[in-house]
Amino acid sequence: MAGIFPGGAISILENGKYPEQPKAQKTPFFRKYFLAGQEMSDPSANEVPEGADFIDRFLITKRKYIAFALPVITVQVLWWLTAYRYNWFPLFEYRWQMPVVMFFGSTVAGMTSEGGGAVAFPVMTLVLHIDPVTARDFSLMIQTFG
Repeated sequence: MAGIFPGGAISILENGKYPEQPKAQKTPFFRKYFLAGQEMSDPSANEVPEGADFIDRFLITKRKYIAFALPVITVQVLWWLTAYRYNWFPLFEYRWQMPVVMFFGSTVAGMTSEGGGAVAFPVMTLVLHIDPVTARDFSLMIQTFG
């Protein structure tokens, strides 16, 4: 019988039953995606090749520290240069409480910007007597940008 259906589809139409499919094992999928755990780093990534000089050896073995320190150093250098250029240091005489509030707010809130902004809003409105609209905007800015 020639038609538009492939060979297997004709037998389905004639007897009304789908052929038995072998059951796919769920074990490999489940084991791969749910039971494997986290592998945080590749053990071969820390292997130092023979003949590596000091800089290569340092960059390979201290890769995680460099990945943490490089953004911190970059932001600090940019902030201090900008603060010096635009003379932001006198602002600390007037609002020195804000860095203290933000430090303790982020510490209490688990070092997250969302928690720091949530803690800063009531302190700014109730303790420092800042306008609630300004405190709200500042809190949202802290939650957005960190």
